[in-house]
Amino acid sequence: MNLPELYTQVVAARPEAAVRGLVWHGHSDRDAHWSRNGALLYDDEAEALIGWHWLSLLPHFVSVMRGMDNPGPRYWVDSPGYAFPCADTPIEAIAAYLLETAKEAT
Repeated sequence: MNLPELYTQVVAARPEAAVRGLVWHGHSDRDAHWSRNGALLYDDEAEALIGWHWLSLLPHFVSVMRGMDNPGPRYWVDSPGYAFPCADTPIEAIAAYLLETAKEAT
């Protein structure tokens, strides 16, 4: 998963998905490639912030589901009458949902 690319794609389609103050600085010799309000963040910290915010954008009665597939777990967003594509990580599943619902809204 390329988190910066995924984040950029989702925010372009759904501006409300942007995490306030979160900035991607590109690859560098340091392990911290993100910052928020001046504080450096590692990739896993940025992923947690993004995931938490994106979860808050899901409507009521919509959930992130985990199932077993070969070779391992898969995730998807399940809503009444609609199941979104499977993904390798929860954040990718939420991104697929946000991108798909952005298309439907236009």
